[in-house]
Amino acid sequence: MIKQRVIKLAVEFSTKALDRKPSFSLKVLEHILSIRLSEEPDLPIYSEAVRELQSVCSHELQRLAMRYPDYFMVSAIQHRTEVCPGINSSDGL
Repeated sequence: MIKQRVIKLAVEFSTKALDRKPSFSLKVLEHILSIRLSEEPDLPIYSEAVRELQSVCSHELQRLAMRYPDYFMVSAIQHRTEVCPGINSSDGL
């Protein structure tokens, strides 16, 4: 529940209050993508909370992607060229 609120608030800040700072939104995106939780079959309430958090993350990622598509695309291309300098840029992402 707390993690959901943090994610929602971070996305809200990045799309409204800090909308002129797309670098903050990229950090929020990275944070959301770094969340790794697995369901526990023996703990049904916990598993339900994990599924709900995954749903919230998916929705908030969509909000960010709709708000900053060009910035994220440029960042992805730059990241790819930094990590894999030998890959031809015409090969696609």
